[in-house]
Amino acid sequence: MTYLSSLIKTAMHSMLTRRYLLVTLMISLSVLVAIYCIALQVVYSSVEQQIEYRDNLMSETLSRVLTLKIENIISDLKLLSGYGLSTSDDQREFYIEQMQKDVVDVPLYTSIQLFDKHGHVILNAPFTSKRRYIPFPNINYRLSWSKTYFISQLLRLPDGSYTIAVAYPTISSNGSYEGGAIAYINLNVLSQELDDYTIGAQGENLVVDGNGRIIADSSSKEMAASISQTDIGQNLAKYRYGIIRTDLFHNKVVATYRPLDVADFGLIVSEPVVQATAPVAHVAKLLSEGFIIILLLASVLTVVGTTRVVKPILDLTRQADEYRKNQLYSFSRIKTGDELETLSITLENMASSLTRKERRLFHILESIPYAIITTDPSGTVWSFNRAAEDLTLFSRTEIIGKNVVHIPFSENLIETVIWKTLAEGNQFDEKDTYILDKDGNKREVVVHSSVFRGLDNEVGVILIMRDVSEFRRLQRYLKQNERLASLGRLTASIAHEIKNPLSIIQAAAEAIQLEIADSQLEVSELAADILETSNRMNLLLGDFLALSRDGETEPRESINLTSVLDDLIMLLRNTLKQHNITLSRQYPVRAPIIQAVKNRIIQSFLNILMNSIEAMPKGGEIQILIAEQSQSWMIEIKDTGDGIPAAQLPWIFDPFYSTKSNGTGLGLSISNEIINQHGGSMWANSTEGKGTTIFIQLPKNYEGVTQDENAFAH
Repeated sequence: MTYLSSLIKTAMHSMLTRRYLLVTLMISLSVLVAIYCIALQVVYSSVEQQIEYRDNLMSETLSRVLTLKIENIISDLKLLSGYGLSTSDDQREFYIEQMQKDVVDVPLYTSIQLFDKHGHVILNAPFTSKRRYIPFPNINYRLSWSKTYFISQLLRLPDGSYTIAVAYPTISSNGSYEGGAIAYINLNVLSQELDDYTIGAQGENLVVDGNGRIIADSSSKEMAASISQTDIGQNLAKYRYGIIRTDLFHNKVVATYRPLDVADFGLIVSEPVVQATAPVAHVAKLLSEGFIIILLLASVLTVVGTTRVVKPILDLTRQADEYRKNQLYSFSRIKTGDELETLSITLENMASSLTRKERRLFHILESIPYAIITTDPSGTVWSFNRAAEDLTLFSRTEIIGKNVVHIPFSENLIETVIWKTLAEGNQFDEKDTYILDKDGNKREVVVHSSVFRGLDNEVGVILIMRDVSEFRRLQRYLKQNERLASLGRLTASIAHEIKNPLSIIQAAAEAIQLEIADSQLEVSELAADILETSNRMNLLLGDFLALSRDGETEPRESINLTSVLDDLIMLLRNTLKQHNITLSRQYPVRAPIIQAVKNRIIQSFLNILMNSIEAMPKGGEIQILIAEQSQSWMIEIKDTGDGIPAAQLPWIFDPFYSTKSNGTGLGLSISNEIINQHGGSMWANSTEGKGTTIFIQLPKNYEGVTQDENAFAH
């Protein structure tokens, strides 16, 4: 006992323990609420059982009453059907008196008719009808083959009123059909009899036929209405019975339904839900009043508990959440005098230490002159330093939180570097590639990538990129200048060595032409051939010498890019056909005009198209697209060839550099030089195994554009 007292005393020294006594009170309140709910559920369950028992009992009773009435009607008609077989006046008089007695004494009958096998009415009670035939010939047909009683569905008489017919056949001793008796039921009387069995003041009883139409209604409001589409109507159509809560004629009701055995009818005994649950309303009211009182007391306790216990915890939680979102850099001390205050002091010290470390790391990362990007295992960007912003022209708010596949860098960087690092754990050092910045400019970079693991052992990627665009451009210019200088010296030397002999040959040929006689025609023709050939060689040498210089100034003219490309395609059509290559064109405007030397532009495009054709020895596809930019035209020539390795891509425009074993390396170099001389630029993008795209950007010429510039495509 002493040990237990000591244990309780020690526990009560904790302020947090004492405050959580309030939580215990709240738990007690929860128990009271649970008891209230259970009690209310028990009351409702008990009432539901009573409702179900009472309604089932009423429906069974009413079902027996209706069955008995129908059986009595059938019995009366069975007796009257003998009229057709009577052989004496006394017998006929007996049937007539019986018919009159039935019609007078039984209000349920509207009228009774006796008819022969042809449907002719031979006797009618009351004797006011002049009808020669029964109004529903199908009943006569039905009796003729079934030879047993028949109860119809809801019928509409010629005068517009509704009824149901009960018929019984007249069968002779040899089994032949001789006619029958038919009684028409007064549905209003039947509805009044249903009203005697309603449950409570608002209850309603219905009888429906096999088609779901109401033939009797205790309230006489819904006569002839259809319930075939309701849950009750569909269940009765399947000869089911049961009890259900449903909407019936826009009222919430509890309804018991069952089919009648003696006829293809259904019985519905219903009452409003409000009336059915009235017995439980008083008990529920008392329980609710008690619950409200307890709830008010619990609310007071909740306020006290929140103020003294929950509020400090919520305050501490709020500070932690703001710190996580970088909205707060230190914790405020919670002065509660218990363990919560100690916890807040600990968190304050931890936050200060982490903030200092985080700021130090942030400044280090921002000071690094290289672009640094980190991603999580799914490729979502975690961090993006200032150098990365300067390189890509994207702000960190635009990039952080996005997946790398949604950032328009380059496929080569994303697929070859980032995804391979994530999927295979490969580390890349000094990998040359490129990215596209926010403005679409190509930036050559050297990439370092590696895998790192976080605190939860999650694998991420750290990517370090260094912009080497200017360095690579200077390298290419230097190499190009060296190659062009060598080419110039080689060209001048070759031209000099060839032009001197050509001059001698040309002079000798001219001398021969002067000396020979007119009769020596063959020698004259040979001399002419020598002169023609030497002139052609001089022209070729002149073009070759032009490569070693900046290019001669030639007159420029306004040319239509689409016309130039279409003419080239027409010239190459046989070559394309021989190589099994299909070509498609997409021009956004009808007249993309530039100022250019036409022959040199044709030579540039011809070199590019021939390269694409040679890259697809087994056939493929070439696409030519022209896109309009603000100050220039962008021409894209795509092929589906073998592609160019990424390591070779930066050098393909250099003179004498070729990716083909039999290439001279001058085609793309000449094309690039021509585009540059026209103030444009040219670059390439390629994926091994998928193909190569050559991009040509040429400045616009807005003068003289008069054609419609609506988009069209070939």
